[in-house]
Amino acid sequence: MTLFHWYWFATTLVAVFYFWLTYRLQDLKTSRFGLRTWQVLMLIVYCIYIAVLTTVLGYSGLTTGVSLVGGAMLAMLLIDKRIVWWGFILYVGFILVFTILPYFGLNAPSLRKVPLPAMYNDVVTNNPSEGYAYTQVAAIHDYLVNMTADYQSTVQAGVPTVASDGVSNAEIDQVLQVQRSNLLFWQMTSIYFSLPKAIVIVFLFRSLLTIIDRNKREIQYNADHDPLTGLKNRRSMLSWIHQSLFNDKHKNAYNQDYSVILLDLDYFKAINDSYGHPAGDQVLQDVSELLSHALMRRHEVSRYGGEEFLLALPNTSHSTALMIAEALRKEIEEHIIYIGNAMTLKVTASFGVSTLSQQDVTALQMSYMDALDKEILNTAKSNKMTEMVIHKLIEVADTALYEAKDSGRNQVASADQLVLSNKIAQPSFGLQ
Repeated sequence: MTLFHWYWFATTLVAVFYFWLTYRLQDLKTSRFGLRTWQVLMLIVYCIYIAVLTTVLGYSGLTTGVSLVGGAMLAMLLIDKRIVWWGFILYVGFILVFTILPYFGLNAPSLRKVPLPAMYNDVVTNNPSEGYAYTQVAAIHDYLVNMTADYQSTVQAGVPTVASDGVSNAEIDQVLQVQRSNLLFWQMTSIYFSLPKAIVIVFLFRSLLTIIDRNKREIQYNADHDPLTGLKNRRSMLSWIHQSLFNDKHKNAYNQDYSVILLDLDYFKAINDSYGHPAGDQVLQDVSELLSHALMRRHEVSRYGGEEFLLALPNTSHSTALMIAEALRKEIEEHIIYIGNAMTLKVTASFGVSTLSQQDVTALQMSYMDALDKEILNTAKSNKMTEMVIHKLIEVADTALYEAKDSGRNQVASADQLVLSNKIAQPSFGLQ
């Protein structure tokens, strides 16, 4: 009973550790190294727990089986599958080691008790009387019930009550040796038949989850990216702009202006008509690669539709966005596009630039957080005000883009300059 209480206490400590670790991992969700470190620690604690469990409760019980296989399968759904797999192999090794150790004289505390089989009745009594034989078997049974499965103490202990009735210690030791051999036989047989099945089940489950995760990533990638250029598509880009407006890095930035650039390739239809759609596809791919390599890591580019591309520039002022657009215009103009082996092309693009000021960004963030606090929003992507502001910002850039096209193409137009020259009205985002 003392061992039983200590085991319950240790199990409770393990449970408390995992409840605490749940909240700890939530805080580390942005740190890849931190997550991996705590996941490894979690597996080490669980491996030790399984080793103790199999030693104290037995190797073929329901509790051990569920902990061995069920624990690994559940963990693979929640954390890194590679870490779980190696942890699973580790505590399978623990089981094998702790199964064999008692038979080399290394004993561990155990709750398992094995009674003396009835088949050995004739070994422990010479009296044909049923009552007398029953008394001797009961005495030996009571003695064995109070011993651990390794039976090491029997060599020195002896059984005075039984021996006084004519049964020698040697005869009892012989029975216990047979009992011990039987125990080893059945333990190893159970491991031989059950452990390979557990390994196969966990391995197949791991392989299945790997396939599902890979297919899910491919489906998600195809849903978020344009198949021709590999850039984000319109839906994915709008979601990215939403997230970048409210992440901590952007909110803590010194310059909180948010700019977008909308560009359209000039006379793209003429390229398709004159050289064919494969040539047009090559133009789109080359321009996409050029834009991707030219932008900074905090910026993002997408294929907005047809020959239009949308660039999102967090923490970028209007003047900086104009310089970026002009640099991209020159780079596209000078870029040589190779069509097949015998033909080259050059294209130009027109640009429209618009910016959400620092005051508007701050007002948008405040209104969004107020809505979250009041539980008006169900999800982060359902804020209609944010969607309206983003679409309005792109719409203003599109107006500037058409101004660039009307002015002769292959140039950059600023929405702010159009407002100052009274060519377009001051955009209202409804945030002040």
